[in-house]
Amino acid sequence: MKKTAAIFIFFISTSFVFSQKYITAGGLRMSKNEVGLTVQQHIFETVTVEALAMFNIEEYYFSAMLEKHDKILWGEGFNSYFGAGPRYGKYITDSTYFGADFVFGAEYKMLLFPVVLSADIKPGFRFEQDNWFELGVGVSIRYILIKEKKKKPFENGIFEKRKNN
Repeated sequence: MKKTAAIFIFFISTSFVFSQKYITAGGLRMSKNEVGLTVQQHIFETVTVEALAMFNIEEYYFSAMLEKHDKILWGEGFNSYFGAGPRYGKYITDSTYFGADFVFGAEYKMLLFPVVLSADIKPGFRFEQDNWFELGVGVSIRYILIKEKKKKPFENGIFEKRKNN
């Protein structure tokens, strides 16, 4: 028990030192009835675009959501997020549809590994369909493909040469 507690405290304390921001991350999203690919790209400091390609027994669909991220008080590396975007899908029976996805979730950038874990609720709407609503609960694991570059001390500071125009 003491060993487990020591390991837990080590990982929590190192989160402030090792967690890194990322620009692009891609991986796998899973829920009860579907599985697919996810890619998340930061376009502003707290805004991402997430692309999903999801598959299940009855259909496959593609979704692109604009998401707003905010820090959670638990510490470095924890974020909450919410967002929305369009969806295009196709049933196995060859009928296609348009819809909208919404997402509310939390993510954690792992301490020592370039991995982002997230869990979310994703309500989805299918326009003009009998099965028009779904409430998905899923988890994602994404590998950080492009890390945010850290600024060097005094970058753009008082000691840097200025260019003459």
